[in-house]
Amino acid sequence: MVKMIRTSISLDPDVVQDAREALGTKTTAETVRVALDEVLKREARKAVWKLETDMTLEDLWRMRGHGSGSPG
Repeated sequence: MVKMIRTSISLDPDVVQDAREALGTKTTAETVRVALDEVLKREARKAVWKLETDMTLEDLWRMRGHGSGSPG
């Protein structure tokens, strides 16, 4: 079972409605939950992208099983 916290926050109702429509959610709680999940997914994608873009051609060559050295 997931531990939940109960909190009180002030939100702009127009922003909540826009987010609800964009996310396809029905309640404010669901909208906030889905929005937070989307932020975490985005950050994970950014971390993976950073790892991939920090990779050199030689790193990729080794990952593909060509041993040490560099391509062609």
